[in-house]
Amino acid sequence: FGTADDARKILELIPGAQERMRSIPSSERMRILRSVAGELGKNADQLALLIAREGGKPLKDAMVEVTRARDTFEL
Repeated sequence: FGTADDARKILELIPGAQERMRSIPSSERMRILRSVAGELGKNADQLALLIAREGGKPLKDAMVEVTRARDTFEL
């Protein structure tokens, strides 16, 4: 998981990201998104536990959130 510095660095990259994304071929964008989906799937249990702890929701519901996120990146 990332640190606060990681989050700040990401936020600094947001301006202009849409233009940079347009320059990446769609096949490469698809590969990147599917890679993210794969990582979400590999780390689903950890992510669900983190969501449950932070949000105070049942682990079952947190797992639904992780699955939904994974499916979104996959599609």
